[in-house]
Formats: sequence, structure tokens, C-alpha cells
Amino acid sequence: MKQKDHLDSDDFMQKMKRTVALREDCGIFFEQELPRPAGELFYAIEDQKLVRKDEKPACGYIQIVSKAEFAQQYGMLDESGLLLYHYEENSIDNIDVFEDHVVGTFVVPMKGSVLESKVSVGFYVTESRILLLDETSMLYNVLERMTKRQKIRDLDISHVFVRILDCMISDDMLLLQKYSMVLDQMEDYLEENVSDLPHNFTSFIMQNKKELRALMVYYRSLNYMVDELAESDIFDGIVERRLQSFDNKATKLYAETASLHEAAQQLRDVYQAKIDIRQNKVMSILTIVTTIFMPLTLIVGWYGMNVKMPEVGWPYSYPIIILASIAVTIIEILIFKKKQWF
Repeated sequence: MKQKDHLDSDDFMQKMKRTVALREDCGIFFEQELPRPAGELFYAIEDQKLVRKDEKPACGYIQIVSKAEFAQQYGMLDESGLLLYHYEENSIDNIDVFEDHVVGTFVVPMKGSVLESKVSVGFYVTESRILLLDETSMLYNVLERMTKRQKIRDLDISHVFVRILDCMISDDMLLLQKYSMVLDQMEDYLEENVSDLPHNFTSFIMQNKKELRALMVYYRSLNYMVDELAESDIFDGIVERRLQSFDNKATKLYAETASLHEAAQQLRDVYQAKIDIRQNKVMSILTIVTTIFMPLTLIVGWYGMNVKMPEVGWPYSYPIIILASIAVTIIEILIFKKKQWF
């Protein structure tokens, strides 16, 4: 069978990507990604629906701003400097709960490239407004998606914030299904001969393990965020129950990701065991061949000495030595077969 060169060839990785429609350049799944328009972006709640506004509402609004716009327009707010500091780190999730507002950041891994690309999102939440820091079009798409939803009873600012969080993981089960399908494909590869497996099989397993571990950290950090938000007076009643629902989703995603991570580890162990078995077979064959030729080597060494031996002059000495060598070889092979060494 022809040996495969790479596991990410068209018959494998491309097939998996076609099976699950992934957005390579976005942290969330969208039916159609919309480019972020220029200018200020405001949203308000009208008649139990989220509506985009052309101008800044007097109160009760959501605004998407860049880092520079936040620093310019809201730099005087309490803890604005703390928010900008954590936002610029772009590496860890952080949340701080105060008496009348909540500030924090969270990092969303890109679903198409979990390890390579991440989107940092900052938020400043009070009872009357939400300020969202985002340099990409991700949150714009999230809010536009929400404007197309039907009316929601008791919709308020805190409710919108929880729904934004929910959008961050709403389609993540599709992503985990992608990993499950890839692992299933890798398991099918393991049913073949080890020598027929791609050269980069181990590195591909390790890549999936790293991505799954990064997602585990992401989901666990969302659990931590919910625990902190629950301490704020801004989130209570119906919103608090929705927070709990979001926490349950993140917990289930963490459990599923941990299960896939364990499956990837088991695949690596099976692959390594197959490699060890193959190497043991090779060493066993080499040992048998060496053992077979050991008596013959002794005979060659014996008669290769520069010493005059009486049997050398016998007329039938050469055929006798040949027959003796053949007999020794046959006896050794019979002994090995009887002991089932090969």
C-alpha cells in the first residue's frame, strides 16, 4: 500500500472541513458575516426588541467601540484604565465586580484556528448601558443577529449582555462535533498497518490535544466569569436564571471537550503501542537472524584462523562443513518454530 505523506491532505482534513461548515476567520459561527460599518454603533431596547440606532440614545443603550474610542469618550469612568490594561493583554479572561458596574475582558478563540488566532473583547456594564470593546466585526455580527430575533419578554440591558455571552458558545457544539469526526477518522487510520500511517500522525494528534486543551481553558474561564457576575446586583431575577443556564452550557461544553481530549490521548497511546509492537517484531526478527548465523560465524572464524588443521587436507572436508552448516541452520529453525518465536 502506498504510504500517505500528510494527514492534512485532501482525503482527510479538507473532507472534515467540508463536513462541518467552519468560519476560518471568525470566533463565532454566522450564516453570513457582515462587515463592520464605519462610525459609531449604538443599540437600544424598544418594544422588547434590540434595535440599532443611528444616534446615541439618552439612556439604556449598547455601544460598540474600539480601544481608542473608549479611551477618548469614556476615559474618565471609574476603572476605565483597568479595563484598557486587561484588554491590551489579550491573553487571559478577567472580571471585576463593583457596586454599580462590572468591567472585564474575555478572549474568544477563533473557531477555525484555536491556537493561532483569538479575539479580545472588553465590557463595561452598568444598569443603564453596556460598552463593548472590539476591534473586529464579531460583536457587531452578534448584535445584528439579535436584532433579527423576535420580541423577548422582560428584555433589558443585563439581559442583552447575557445573550451576548450565550452567542459566544451557542454553536460550539458544532465545533466539538468537528473534533469528534476528526478523531473518528484518525481511529479509522489506526486500524491500518502502522507502516501505512502518515508520517505526521503523532504531531497531528498533539495539535488536536493542544486545541482541545485551549478550549477547556476557555470554557472554564466562562464558568469563572459567571460566578463573578452572580455577585453583582445588576444581574438578578430572570437574568440570574439565564446566567445559570449559560453556566450549565459552558460546563457541558467543558465536559465534552475534556472527553474528546481524553479520546485524543487514548488514540496517541494506541498509536504508540502499535509502534512499539512493530519495533518489537523487527527486533525479534533481527535477534533470530543473528542467532541463526552465530554458529556459522563460529565455523567461519574457526577455519579462518591461520593455523594448519588436519581435517583441512581430507578430500571430503569441504562438503562435510557445508552439510554441517546446513544441518545446524535447520535445527535452529526447527527449535525456533517449536518455541513459536516466529
